[in-house]
Amino acid sequence: PAQWGLAIISGTDLSNFYEISKLLVSAKALVKVGNRTELVNQINELISNEVLREKMGCNARALLKMHEGSALKIIKEIKSMIG
Repeated sequence: PAQWGLAIISGTDLSNFYEISKLLVSAKALVKVGNRTELVNQINELISNEVLREKMGCNARALLKMHEGSALKIIKEIKSMIG
């Protein structure tokens, strides 16, 4: 969803995506919900609040853009260290 500039809603267990989820939460691009009521409330908020929805989506896309190419930079650095 982040690459398409969409707001992200997730459950609380993001252990498989720890680093990126932490960044997305900090960027105010991802909201974690803990139960059905919170999920429904958050969906309704995003449906009714276009400004919030678009801001979260822009934040998500900006975060990905900022980290674009990070893996390639790390690989190049490792290769230079190896020889």
